[in-house]
Amino acid sequence: MTTEIESAGDAEGVRVELNGIELSWWPTARLARMAFSDDNQTPDGADARVVSAQLEQWITGDEPWGFLVDCSSIETAQAGWRNLFSKFFHEQRSASRIAWYGASPHMQVIIRMFVTGLRASGPLIGEPYATEDEARAFLRAQGIPA
Repeated sequence: MTTEIESAGDAEGVRVELNGIELSWWPTARLARMAFSDDNQTPDGADARVVSAQLEQWITGDEPWGFLVDCSSIETAQAGWRNLFSKFFHEQRSASRIAWYGASPHMQVIIRMFVTGLRASGPLIGEPYATEDEARAFLRAQGIPA
C-alpha cells in the first residue's frame, strides 16, 4: 500500500509497507525512513531485496541522501539482509548519510561493523543513536533536512 504523507519540513512524501517494513521517502529532502513492525523483527535477504528495489526507484542522481532507520522493533538482521544492503550501498552513486536509532546493544554492534566495512569502500557516513531526535540532528548536521 502506498500513501501520501507529510513530514521532513514542508516536503510531501510517500509511504509504502513492504513485508512488515514501513518505508517512507521525501524526494525534496532526499530523506528515506525505515521502521520495522512487530511482525518482522529479523529481516532477511528476501526483505532486503524488496526494500532495496524500492529505494533504487526513489534514489536517483548523485546528490547525497539521508536514511533514518528505526531499530526499536528489530532483534537482529540476518546475514542475507546485511549482505544485500552492503551490496546496495557499495553500488550507490550518491553519498549516503544513515542514522539508526533505538537499536539494542546487539544491533548497535551489527550497525557499527556494517558502517566500518562500508566506509572502507564507499561514500557512506552513519552512526547509531539512542533517540530519533539525536539521529535527526546528525542528518541535519550532514545537510539532510530531517
